[in-house]
Amino acid sequence: MIKKRTYLDIIAEILSAASVNEGVKKTHIMYRVNLSYNQLHYYLNFLTELNLLETVELSKSKVYKITSKGKEFLKEYEKIGKILTKSST
Repeated sequence: MIKKRTYLDIIAEILSAASVNEGVKKTHIMYRVNLSYNQLHYYLNFLTELNLLETVELSKSKVYKITSKGKEFLKEYEKIGKILTKSST
């Protein structure tokens, strides 16, 4: 049975994809996280407003980069995942 991703799972995947040092283009995030164009825009706007992602101009193109607040979110998300995995075994 295929498990559906939660809202938080998708956010964590986007932040992980954007954790590359120089940042990534939105199409890279879209394909890596497997989102539609509309879903991608919703999440990118949401995460940028929350200051979990930032946009940076790089070689005449806009890239997305994780912020320190986004890195903190990822750490906490991973901690919760470990706790839930331990309690289910």
